[in-house]
Amino acid sequence: MNGSTTTLRILRRCLNTWAIAAIAGCSGTNNGNASNNSGGSISLGGGTGLGNAGAPGDATGSTNVSGGGNAFGGASSSDPYTCIQTTPQGKCFYSSDAYITGASGDPYLNQNIWAGSTTYKQVLYGASPEDWYVVANANTNFGGVLTFPNVGFNMSGAVDGKLSLTSSFSTSFTHDTKTAAWAAYDLWFNDWADEVMIQTDIAAPSAYNCTAVAAATFAGMPWHMCRFDAERVWKPGSDDDHLINQSSGTIDIQAMLEWMEQNGQLPAGSTWTASSFGFEVCDTGGVDVKFWVNGFTWTAK
Repeated sequence: MNGSTTTLRILRRCLNTWAIAAIAGCSGTNNGNASNNSGGSISLGGGTGLGNAGAPGDATGSTNVSGGGNAFGGASSSDPYTCIQTTPQGKCFYSSDAYITGASGDPYLNQNIWAGSTTYKQVLYGASPEDWYVVANANTNFGGVLTFPNVGFNMSGAVDGKLSLTSSFSTSFTHDTKTAAWAAYDLWFNDWADEVMIQTDIAAPSAYNCTAVAAATFAGMPWHMCRFDAERVWKPGSDDDHLINQSSGTIDIQAMLEWMEQNGQLPAGSTWTASSFGFEVCDTGGVDVKFWVNGFTWTAK
């Protein structure tokens, strides 16, 4: 992340009380029934997928890794997690990746910790952009977002200049009463001025609920959107009380972004800056929790 991005994230997300969690980027939702928390898959247009946000920026503790990773649909047991990062902005760089196409830069994995908490712990283990995980430990009494470990890369060009943009994902993490976290895309536009998050799997108490300002259906799937100034957050389901959480699926991101431009939720003529996919973590109840991306693709044309 560059300096301006870090500043934006601090302003929007580093406030560490649940009352301002929504403004701070912790706009989570009620966990709902256990059946909604994992297992199913979203299919919103088919195809393959999307990527991560931000320029490489601080490379302290970084590791360069050649080549791509395993195919989407599951991590290969033969892929070792050769890149291990413990510093707050530690990164794993990849020279190319067959499952991320249409980006304007090579992908990387990023610890991306901005937590003010001295007790927060996180370690990143990377095999590829499609196979990585962090072990996180937070005890904030359901405070604000502490971190966004992610796979990321830069993007360029006009939003409406893409013929198609789809992304597939597969994730795994604990859903229980101690956890406040979610898997999500974090997309940036207009030189870091506008942010769009697409949350796919949410584990959080009702303190993180938000009021929807828009709703739409894409490929038969209902979504609702909350807004916090220049940050827009899509959540799966008609509202926070009816989440349709998914641990894997495919999303037609192009359709969602074009709808936003056409309906005044994203400036007309917006241009891409960067893209990412990972986990925003607020709390784990003081225990170690594994947040795992075991499949990811991004295809922009």
